Amino acid sequence: MPDSGDTGVTQRCSASSTTSAKMTSLTSLSKLKTQYIFWSDRMAVRTAFCFGNCFSRRSRACLAGPVAVITVILFFAGLRGWWLGLWPFGAPKMPSVYLCPPSDFLRSGTPIPDRYITGTELQQIPRSKINVMENGVPKILHQTWSSHQLLAEHQRPFASWEACLPDDWLHVLWSDTEAQTFVETYSPRSYLSTYKAYAHVIQRVDSFRYVLLGVYGGMYADLDNECMAPPVLPNIHKCKVYLAEQFCNEACRKDQHTQFKALTQEYDKVLPENQMPPPLQNSLMISPADHWFWNKTLDVAIARGPMAHMWQRWTGIQAIQHTTGIDLLSIVNFLAQPSAEICTLPKEDWHGLYGEDCKSPSYQNPKYVHHHGSHVWTSSSSGLCWWIKVITLNKFTHFFCG
Repeated sequence: MPDSGDTGVTQRCSASSTTSAKMTSLTSLSKLKTQYIFWSDRMAVRTAFCFGNCFSRRSRACLAGPVAVITVILFFAGLRGWWLGLWPFGAPKMPSVYLCPPSDFLRSGTPIPDRYITGTELQQIPRSKINVMENGVPKILHQTWSSHQLLAEHQRPFASWEACLPDDWLHVLWSDTEAQTFVETYSPRSYLSTYKAYAHVIQRVDSFRYVLLGVYGGMYADLDNECMAPPVLPNIHKCKVYLAEQFCNEACRKDQHTQFKALTQEYDKVLPENQMPPPLQNSLMISPADHWFWNKTLDVAIARGPMAHMWQRWTGIQAIQHTTGIDLLSIVNFLAQPSAEICTLPKEDWHGLYGEDCKSPSYQNPKYVHHHGSHVWTSSSSGLCWWIKVITLNKFTHFFCG
């Protein structure tokens, strides 16, 4: 004979089921949304109560409903990730994004020599043999990929660097294996535990960029950056480290800066509005060797940890940006200000537009570097954040996804 406590649990769980049944019977979209919001506010409390009582009384029937719902959510999240090429166990898919006109080097049709070297070959060259600019930046272009076999989509931007870099530059392609060995050899011992705890490959690739520039210096460019002209750095007698500004059209500029200011509020530092640096990208960075900025970057990365929440092992993109990506670099630059040595490369000359924006009649290629924004790194992230946003009407996305 069940006691009154069992009856109460059954009634509460039945009430939850009744609420769900009523929702499905609504035909009006506005009523459905209202009921859905009500459900998202109330169901969490009811489910938690049911879970607690069911665990204490070992009632499997009470647990069946919530467990089934969670299973369905995870199944469709994984299915969507696989469909969009975001499933972490699938081969990376690089979209065809090169809608903008190519550089003059590629348009001319002149044969381009294949003169790049590997990371292993670079380490066999004495540092004294590497040419440097006036401000001490080595004339090395670093790029990375999973192996030394590039995808077809990489060929155009990769070849542009082979064509536009002067002969006294080195062009280096690092594989993931070379990058991992390099980080384990040269990064500070205090950083290795954080590096090994990262859940996503791209987090370790991001980390490699910072360690690499700290050790060797030079220019780092993502594989979807196309060289439009031999790089001429601004204020070369003053600047040491150059970081490229994030692209954003006028429609998203306000939201971008609002989000960046929210990030800076995590730290006990305030800058006047006219001294606030812009949000940065980590797809194009230039530096001399042994510059303090990169040690500071790794220190902040250690403080931020491999992830903010355990759910970010599943959710991907936001965790990557916060821990090793554009948010990390932007925060380090903010904390380093004011500094005359850290300079921003304006997006008009060092980024440009991409995708459909290139079809504008007034479009012009940037002066030095064109970032096509393929975002191939998102192929290693799951689609769970999108489902959390949809299912909870964006009420809990920040908690789970950052």
